[in-house]
Order: sequence, then structure tokens, then C-alpha cells
Amino acid sequence: MNLQLSVIYAEDDSFTRELYAEMLQPFTNDLRLAANGTEALQLYLERPCDLLLTDLMMPGLDGLQLCVELRTCNPDLPVVIVSSHDQGDLLLSSVNLGVDGYLIKPVGPDLLQRTLTRVTERLEARRQLQESARTWKYTFDAIPDLVAILDNHYRVVNLNQTAQEKLQITLSDALGRDYCVLLHENGGWSQECLLHRTQGSGSCLKAAHDTVAMLGGFYKISITPICNDSNQISGLVHVARDITEKTEAEQALRHFSTHDQLTGVFNRCWFETELERLSNGRTWPISVIVSDLDGLKEVNDREGHGAGDELICCAARLMSQCCRADELIARVGGDEFVILLPGLGHDAAAAMLARIRKRLHEQTVTPIVAMSLGCATADGPNQLQAAIVRADQQMYRDKACRKQSEDIYV
Repeated sequence: MNLQLSVIYAEDDSFTRELYAEMLQPFTNDLRLAANGTEALQLYLERPCDLLLTDLMMPGLDGLQLCVELRTCNPDLPVVIVSSHDQGDLLLSSVNLGVDGYLIKPVGPDLLQRTLTRVTERLEARRQLQESARTWKYTFDAIPDLVAILDNHYRVVNLNQTAQEKLQITLSDALGRDYCVLLHENGGWSQECLLHRTQGSGSCLKAAHDTVAMLGGFYKISITPICNDSNQISGLVHVARDITEKTEAEQALRHFSTHDQLTGVFNRCWFETELERLSNGRTWPISVIVSDLDGLKEVNDREGHGAGDELICCAARLMSQCCRADELIARVGGDEFVILLPGLGHDAAAAMLARIRKRLHEQTVTPIVAMSLGCATADGPNQLQAAIVRADQQMYRDKACRKQSEDIYV
């Protein structure tokens, strides 16, 4: 039976050494013999072994001293003492060193085999544990999400490679540090961290159902508690999945679905949805400005649709320059725009209309924009659609008056 062990056997008595070496041969594929502790130590330093068998009483470096030296090199090295001494102090010293076996000479082949089998089983269990630890480490570091293992006070116990790279910190520098502080230093969750610092209680690290903006991107957060044998929470696993690309794609899609691609202002789909929302809301009055470009068809016919598109863009920019952020512009047709003014009454809307007309009159850079304008105000629910109709009618009256006075830019 070959147990596939690499063994160093230290024994100062040559007869005993050769006798036990003969018994050991069937159980090992690598057996090296030493006449004393010094030789055994040198053999180990040249090439480590799986198991040390050693006598206790040897000249120079004795068995116990040899164990101490080798355990310094490898704390997990299995050691079996083969000795004719059974004094209590030697046994106690051996136990304190954590030896794996203490055999009293003479030792028969069966006892030796059972001892080596037991040591082999322990070695195999240790190797499997080490292999599992290596596999776990490789798996942990291969996870593309940021994974942090924390204690109950949010201090770092472990970080995977992705987290170390994103946080620009090594594991040795991160150990024991507050993970919230690390995120804050890298632009993540500053408000959560400040809340935790000022209140002194509660969790600053929590799972988020919504996307969290942090570390220069967007992340989905999950937190799993770590429970001990008593089912008490002893820490947590914090996972942040980078969904920046997905989120930006969704934001772009949402933007394209609500904005006019030519001018960048809102589109008709958004306008109709916003109109319904405002109609069912509590913000009143709401004013509406309707505009229609003059002379677009002539520009398209004379200079081409590229020039016509530029004229439409100039019109959108001109109206945007006259509006605040909460005053919403939408392109609802080829050359038709609507400005929604939540919370503004008739006088404020008229002032806005005057600003737009003043800006139209002061234009000095081509292409010169000319447009007809109309304005109306809804003072309460169920009046908004009617206000849009009135503004539209006023715009057409403005266009007719301008045609009569031949005050149209083409």
C-alpha cells in the first residue's frame, strides 16, 4: 500500500533508523533519512516534506527542537514522534507542540500503517480545504461586481479584486476601514454616509431598489447578512453591480422617446403625456404659448430641407433662451411649437410672449426666424384643452395680420 507521502525520518541510532526505514518504504514514495535533527532540518530546507517522523533524544538538535524549527517554517507540518521515552514531561511538551502522533518503541508495521493512514487523511482534508480556499479566492476575485465582506460596524473584512480596482485601494490598506468612508472618498453615497455620521445610528449601507449613482456610474445594490452559529448577524456581504451601460442606454432610449431628435426639445408624444398629467394635477393656472414658423415652405423650396431644418433649430433655440427650466417647450409638428407654463397666469404669459417677440425683432444673425404666436391661460381643471385651442386660434389671427401687413420673413 503506497500512501503517496513524502517523509523525513530523523533517528540517531543507525540500526533503528534502517529497521524503521524498511517498514516505512511500502507507505511512502519519498523517504529521506537523517542521523540527527540538524540533518533533518537541512533536508527539509532543501525540499519540504509532507510528514516528519523523529526520535526525541538526538545529539545536537533534538526532536523537540527540530519540531520547533520546522513548525516555524510550516506551522501545519504533520509531526509524529517515535521514541522509547514515555516520561510525562516529554509527552506534555509534545502535546504543547501539537504533534499528530506519539509512538512508543518498538512500533509494529500495523500501528505504523494506521498512524500514517490517519496522518494521510488529515493531510488530504487539509489539502482539500486549501484547494477550496484557493477556488473560493479565484471565484471571489473573478466576480465582476464589487463585493465587500464587512463586520457589524461596516468595517472591511475582505474586498474582491473588482472592488479594490474601483476603489483604487489594496486589500491590506482597506482592511478594518469603514466601507462607507471608502465609498464616500470615491464619490459614492455621500448623503447616506453623512446621515450615518450625524445621527450615529442606523445603516448607511442598504440595499437599493432603484439605481444608485456612485463611483462615477450607476449601480444596483444588494446586502446579505452573515449569521453565526447562534443565528445572530455577525457581518454582511455588500454587492454593487455596475449597470452604468444599461442605465445610460435606458436613459438615452427614454430621452429619444420624449425628445425631438432634430431640435432637442420635447416631442409630441411627451407633450400629450405631460398635458394629461397637468390636467389631472393641482398646479393652476397653466398658460400655453403656441407658435408656428413663417416662411418654412419657401425656405425648403428655395434652399433645400437642410436649410429648413436649420431654421427650425434656430426657432427652438430662440424660444429656449426666453424660457426658464420649468417652462416646457415641445415641437408638436413640422414647424409648430407649444410652450407649457405651469403656474403662470395670463399676465406672466403675456410677458413671456413679449420677450419672444422682442428676441425675434432683435435678430441679427442668419437665418432670421419669423413666427406667428398665440397665448391663452387655463385657470382650472378641464380648461387646458380649450386654452390650447384659443392659443392656436390667436396664433392664426397673428399670422393673418402679419400677412396683411407683409411683415413675414422669407
